[in-house]
Amino acid sequence: MTKYKNTILIIVLLLVLSGCKKTETPIIEDPLKDLVNISEVETCYYELTNYFEDEIVIEDINTKTSTITGSKDNFKNICKDKTSNPLIFSDSSLKSYSIEFTLDAIYPLKALELTNYLGDDTLSLKTIDIELSLDGFKFDKVYDDLTLNNQTLNEITLNNNMAKKIRISFKNEIGIGNYGGDYYAINDLRVILGEGVIVKEDEVLSNAFLRYSGWSGADGIFSFNLTNGNDTVGAVENTTGFVFSDTFIGNVNEETLLRSNFSMINNTFGYLNTGDVNYENMEFDYDLTTNNIPKSIFLPDDFIGYDESNIINNIGLDFYNTSDALLTNIGNGNMWLSSETTDQEIIFDLKDIKDVTDIYIWNYNDETKYGVKNINIKSSVDGITYIDVSSEVVLEASGELGSEYSNKFTINQTEIRYLKLELLSNYEETTTHYGIGKVMLFNNDDFIYPSVNATSRIEEITGTEHSSRLWIQDGVVIDDYLYLYPILVKDYEMFFKVFKTGIIQVPIVDERLDYDNLVYYDANLRSVSEDGGDIFYGAGVLNMSENSGYTNPDGYIYVYGYKDLHGRNLTVSRVLPEDILDMNKYEYFNGTTFTKNINDSAPLIEGVSAELSVTYMEEGMFAGKYVLVVMENTTSGVISYSLSDTPYGPFTDYVELYKTNESSYLDAFTYNAKMHPSLSEVGNYLISYNVNTTNAFKLSNADIYRPRFIRVIEVKKH
Repeated sequence: MTKYKNTILIIVLLLVLSGCKKTETPIIEDPLKDLVNISEVETCYYELTNYFEDEIVIEDINTKTSTITGSKDNFKNICKDKTSNPLIFSDSSLKSYSIEFTLDAIYPLKALELTNYLGDDTLSLKTIDIELSLDGFKFDKVYDDLTLNNQTLNEITLNNNMAKKIRISFKNEIGIGNYGGDYYAINDLRVILGEGVIVKEDEVLSNAFLRYSGWSGADGIFSFNLTNGNDTVGAVENTTGFVFSDTFIGNVNEETLLRSNFSMINNTFGYLNTGDVNYENMEFDYDLTTNNIPKSIFLPDDFIGYDESNIINNIGLDFYNTSDALLTNIGNGNMWLSSETTDQEIIFDLKDIKDVTDIYIWNYNDETKYGVKNINIKSSVDGITYIDVSSEVVLEASGELGSEYSNKFTINQTEIRYLKLELLSNYEETTTHYGIGKVMLFNNDDFIYPSVNATSRIEEITGTEHSSRLWIQDGVVIDDYLYLYPILVKDYEMFFKVFKTGIIQVPIVDERLDYDNLVYYDANLRSVSEDGGDIFYGAGVLNMSENSGYTNPDGYIYVYGYKDLHGRNLTVSRVLPEDILDMNKYEYFNGTTFTKNINDSAPLIEGVSAELSVTYMEEGMFAGKYVLVVMENTTSGVISYSLSDTPYGPFTDYVELYKTNESSYLDAFTYNAKMHPSLSEVGNYLISYNVNTTNAFKLSNADIYRPRFIRVIEVKKH
């Protein structure tokens, strides 16, 4: 029985083994191999010289929906013969073929030189579409159903359109996509450099701001020549200063780029030795508390709480710089309150000899009993000797939200610089504090914006005042000082709000900032106009003063801003360098001329960003022009420029330079592009932009919150 079973088993095994016997696979001939002449390309060295009509190297060739037969490496080799190494396209999974040719940067394209297939003439491309893309994602069609000549060179004009990717598409239909064959082929493609500018990512400088300890990322980058203040293109300098707004301090894992042990502060400063090619040697400054906790360099303390600057600023008013304004009934952050009651006085410095006809006073409108009652008004030319003007009684405020001014005092003072209010009593039974809401000074209809000093102030802050911070805008170097235009920001209704603009004066000593001796000044560079537009200044600064470094300066410093009303519109003001701290000397362009009223600011071009640059070009392809650089609509990702013959327009339509791509691989958005003239060279311009995210959890990724840089390079002509 066992023997019988073994016999059966052997028979079964033999049957199984015979069924598994290896059969020979027939060799299938590749029907395309004879159509592709793959030949070696001699080694040669080619470097793009950025001259008009240079050939641009194709970096990559890609098609996701079909098969490519041939050597892509040989095809894109710029040294190959145009008659060899064609590409054959087959097996499209769609109704059309789509081939993308990627360049290493964004180039202005004069033309494509497409040599159609030189073999079987039925395989040559017949009708194609051509699309161009700045970012590789959004394509614009430049040719639709373009008919190519068979078996010859086709020169396709591209009119200097800019692109980083070129997409050639053709229908998967015999006799339409080609001249009748079963496949589709081209012999050669050359990309010819046109006129304009090349845009390249400056990865070296961008990566220099990817830091792994201490300062580890920020937004809001502006740059300054700390050697001599010359901010012209290509200026000679030893030290560039960078100012940043919100900044991460902490550690970053070099492999994962994840942050650890980090905190965020609201501003920092950095230094670059421009002669040191090792960007790792950049220095970054921030302050520390007594417990060694990171702290911002520039603090809002002089602009918040019950500070006397509230007496003259517009915070808490519904309209700015007008006696028709109505005052809030919240004191902290909007009004002034003294900490003492003995010998209290308020001194206004008009910054120059002026006439003052009227004083408007809004009394303290929170705890109204703190409001001043009896006051003496005095005037002075030198701030030392005062003469009596009048003694007045200020009415108690209503305490209601939206309170009108309490009193108008007509004083008709001529040729004075200082006004003093001596505070004698208030509406308390036992005096503990003196308070004032607002004071406005006028010479007839002309508004006067002074600086102010009070004998004392309450230091207490409450509520959203604790959220106050300074974000730093642009600035200018004048002599041995850096003047910055910070904005005061506070939390507001689940988001934040800009409440005012100031000026910070910082001494420069040995090409470093002297933080111990900086001074904060109130500035009347933020307003709400009657049409409801929000006006902000300090977004960009152009120094055209006598010491700016320009060959033919007009003497002014131009401070750019924007008006938020039906879009974000560029505005411009100007001031002489010696008057930079005198708000009454700033002039605002109204579309025709310059006036002293900030609310006259006219929109110059719509769609600007909250940080921007305007640079005058003395040389290069933009010589004689003022170049505005922005990210259109602040966060669009589209970096563009516009040109003007004057600092105040009119500006041309935007020309797109670059589309950022961080949103394609990070949960991020980009914003606030600007040029850095002193870090640029004639024909090679440096532009930065910021990267951020709305996803708070993603901020742990250090690749997000740091500036990026691109280079804009002029195409040269022989």
